[in-house]
Amino acid sequence: MRLDHIEVMQATKRSVHAERFASLLFLLSLLVVPFIWHGCQSVRADADDPGLVLARTCVSERGWELETDDCSAIYAVALRRIEMRGGTLFQALRQLSPRLHGRTAIRRAWLRGLNRDGDRPSSWPSHVSWEHHRPLWLATLEEADALVAGERTHVCSELPSAWGSHEDVRHVLAGHENMLRWVDVDCGNTRNRVGRWERRR
Repeated sequence: MRLDHIEVMQATKRSVHAERFASLLFLLSLLVVPFIWHGCQSVRADADDPGLVLARTCVSERGWELETDDCSAIYAVALRRIEMRGGTLFQALRQLSPRLHGRTAIRRAWLRGLNRDGDRPSSWPSHVSWEHHRPLWLATLEEADALVAGERTHVCSELPSAWGSHEDVRHVLAGHENMLRWVDVDCGNTRNRVGRWERRR
């Protein structure tokens, strides 16, 4: 077999592989694009409903303990973020809880499925009663809406700039105790610590 004939056959094989690869990429794009589009649409919808976004954040941070003031405190932190950087409430909450309000996968995916209708989220754990938690969710949503509408005010003595669990604060201090200090802000009865970070002089 002549060398030029072998080269032609090899070139033909490469062309066939390239065409198959291109076809595969096209098919994958047909599968992926709808999910990306859905994610973009979901983010846009959330941006138009700050009360819903705040309520999801409250559940994420305090759980179902309605008697705490964590939701009020989170709202106060978001207000401080807007004072400092501008933007909307949705943008502030997304900066403060990027994983929850982002597009990457999260462990408690059902948080993103909490909605105004009170329908059971699609990824809600099968062994947990949604009928029991639905009233708690709707009460949280009502509280968040009241805060956003100005019908209810936060209870913080001043606008804090951060919140976190006791463990989170200890962890940050352990690594930066010579540079940072934590100042608590009184925001009532909170499950989390609420306050601000200051640089040591």
